[in-house]
Amino acid sequence: MERRPSHDDLTAFGFAVAVVAAAVVCVAGFWAGGGPAWLASGVVTLLVTAGIGLLNPLMFAWPYRKWNGLARRFASVAQRFTMAVTFYLVFTIVSVVGARFARNVADRTGWNPKTTAELKSQVGYVPPGGEADDWTGQLRR
Repeated sequence: MERRPSHDDLTAFGFAVAVVAAAVVCVAGFWAGGGPAWLASGVVTLLVTAGIGLLNPLMFAWPYRKWNGLARRFASVAQRFTMAVTFYLVFTIVSVVGARFARNVADRTGWNPKTTAELKSQVGYVPPGGEADDWTGQLRR
């Protein structure tokens, strides 16, 4: 069951509508070549719409419900679109690119023994023929 929007929810929605309406009026006035009047009309639109949202936020109850209904539908479509792109595009590309990596088929594992250069970089390495030939020889000292 959906809860009724609170006074704060409607006030915040009213301020958001005011900012969007003022931006639309400013852009439309600037695009139409209204001179400096486009800025004044945007400010007036902002103040009037925000004033309505502050003084009587219940006027925004119906648009608030409609907006949230559209937002839920959009979120559902956006989620399906994102999942489809991920599944059909990303996974396909990753599987094609991943299939090109060289695999060691002889022993069916991805393990490769360390080379001598990697062993020399480890702490406590003793070269072959030295005091200890492996790590267990170091423990016997």
